[in-house]
Amino acid sequence: MLKTISLILILFYFNFFVGNCNKYFRKIYGLLFSILIIIIITNNKWSNDYEAYSGIYFEMPEIYAEYGYVILIKIIKFFNLRFSSVLFFMSIFLLYLLKNIKNKYYILLLYLIYPLVLDLNQIRNTIMIFFIILSLESVYKNRTIKSYIYLIVSISIQSLGYVYIPFYLFFKNKKINTCYKYTGFLYILNTIICIFLYKILINIQRLSILNRVILRAIHYSRSVSYSTLILWTGLFLVDIYIIQNLLKQNKDGDNCFVYYKFILYSGSLIPFFAVVSELNRIYRNIFLIKYIYIFYLIEKNKIKPIRYFLLYFFINIILLFLLYVRGLEIDKTIFSFLI
Repeated sequence: MLKTISLILILFYFNFFVGNCNKYFRKIYGLLFSILIIIIITNNKWSNDYEAYSGIYFEMPEIYAEYGYVILIKIIKFFNLRFSSVLFFMSIFLLYLLKNIKNKYYILLLYLIYPLVLDLNQIRNTIMIFFIILSLESVYKNRTIKSYIYLIVSISIQSLGYVYIPFYLFFKNKKINTCYKYTGFLYILNTIICIFLYKILINIQRLSILNRVILRAIHYSRSVSYSTLILWTGLFLVDIYIIQNLLKQNKDGDNCFVYYKFILYSGSLIPFFAVVSELNRIYRNIFLIKYIYIFYLIEKNKIKPIRYFLLYFFINIILLFLLYVRGLEIDKTIFSFLI
């Protein structure tokens, strides 16, 4: 892990140094940084799911994956490309999402710390959230049809995208103060639902094989449920506090609230993470969106981004440590990438 932290600190130093250099030096730095990101993502052979995804690529993806991902694999196979081409596509996609953001290298540095290490482990989920980001951007630009097309594509890549449909139906067009109320209400309601859901699943434990499979996930979640709730709820509140402070400093009124609303909606689902540990990825999915939104507000407010970069740098290091110690999402195999 020290190697990774050292690399990020070196890149941060150069990022700070380049800001005071001429535009040609900045372009060279940007090119080298982009190449590094492409290399890191494309050479993802250490993750738990790499062998599984690689096997699916060479066999029949229809057995395992959603239709959109199957089409993507078939296109790549048509051109006789290797599985690493999927990862190369992901890296280019990521850079494309950040192409118009002034502070994109700070965002990439934070993303390198967390959650890229896990996003590379769940390829379909990551591509799905990339399309969600395109959808949110379309909402911000009032391109409604385009936003729904991106949403449909995201669901076709990873069915978890269905979770975000209520956001588009009930959150997207509401005023931000209404979204605060919805978030608080849904968090309480979802907590109550999860308490009863857990008891129901316990009671139907012996009814079928399927239920026993579900129960195994519930059994794991039972041992970490309080850790999950405390960790993600605490981080959610910290994020809200930081975003609120940035919003207060923004004087021109263009707050790009759709990203913030998406963060609030995702936060309202936190109680479900304690019941099914696989759903932890729902909050992890907002990290890149959170970085984009925070550094967008920083740019709008003409604030030096260093302070917020360092703040989230230390938050992410602490988060990684807690995830590892509590066994939430991260295990030694994944962590080997960081060592």
